[in-house]
Amino acid sequence: MSNNNLEKTKYREEVELEWLDAFEAGLYFHISMDVESNLDNTLND
Repeated sequence: MSNNNLEKTKYREEVELEWLDAFEAGLYFHISMDVESNLDNTLND
């Protein structure tokens, strides 16, 4: 019983870490896109 709970907890932690990694990558991508569009606007002015 406790071993099964331990596996579930471990799996949940791995999923949360993967989700956080994906979230951070998404944020980084979003920020870099904003920076690029701001650069384009600056160059076009």
